[in-house]
Amino acid sequence: MHGVRLTLAYDGSAFCGWARQPGQRTVQGVVETAIAAMAGVEVDLRGASRTDAGVHAEGQEAAFDSPREIPPHGWLRGLNASLPDDVAVVRAHVCEPGYSPRFDASEKTYRYLVLPGDQRAPLLHGRVWFLGPKRRHSAGRRAGSGIHAWLDLDAMREAAAHCLGTHDFRAF
Repeated sequence: MHGVRLTLAYDGSAFCGWARQPGQRTVQGVVETAIAAMAGVEVDLRGASRTDAGVHAEGQEAAFDSPREIPPHGWLRGLNASLPDDVAVVRAHVCEPGYSPRFDASEKTYRYLVLPGDQRAPLLHGRVWFLGPKRRHSAGRRAGSGIHAWLDLDAMREAAAHCLGTHDFRAF
């Protein structure tokens, strides 16, 4: 068997999350289908972590074992040719058979985008939390149009300080 490690990017809008689920469109499911077409056998794609429905990723790590030896650029091009437009292989590497990126992950970054303002940004629909005029902070009604007009940044910084540090999220 030959180990292959992939870095994936995807728009999660039309997916029911990462993990394979019967009768549901998932990232793992569509990537496994594309890999099986190239490898000639069904594979088990092992992800570094799972994402919920609607969550996007820019650098999701995953690995699988294949009986076929295909160079990394072959996996990259071949998979991207058959994957749907909302998933792409960004990088492919050789790895040890059985490698699991889950046990190699050292950090995860989650980014939440907030758009304060009076007007929506249609090209960012589904990618940002639009605050809009109805969510303007009460103090901001007098303060103008800056970020402080919508958010109490001092209270947010104080609350975020409780999240700093190393935490064990295995139970989740």
